[in-house]
Amino acid sequence: MASVHQLLSKIPQDLPYEVLIVQAEELFSHYPPQELAKQAALQLRKSIAISTFQDFQMATSRQRPDAVLRKQFQEKPRPPPANAEAATPLVAANQLVKMAVWGLTATLGAAAFAVVNSAVEWAPEFVSQLFP
Repeated sequence: MASVHQLLSKIPQDLPYEVLIVQAEELFSHYPPQELAKQAALQLRKSIAISTFQDFQMATSRQRPDAVLRKQFQEKPRPPPANAEAATPLVAANQLVKMAVWGLTATLGAAAFAVVNSAVEWAPEFVSQLFP
């Protein structure tokens, strides 16, 4: 009851009630509730067409980030580079960056594993409190 009072107390005093009622009546006559309900049901049926597990798998595979990016790439293909020789160093540099990131990730993972392993040796009671 208090929430209704709070909502009603926030309504402005100079609200044009007559104009709002006339507009609501016009909208009600232009868009009857039965027609809106039919359109909403059709829209729901069109937007959710998952009736089987295979439809579900197909829908989720289309929503994966790689599938979305692949679709965008196919819709908007990149223009070919001005000279093909300039593109080759970029590919090599890209592979070098990927290898460097992989190496750093592996090194940090190994370091984290070593820290956790030494923490277990030094204070097993503390670690057992953290991870019951």
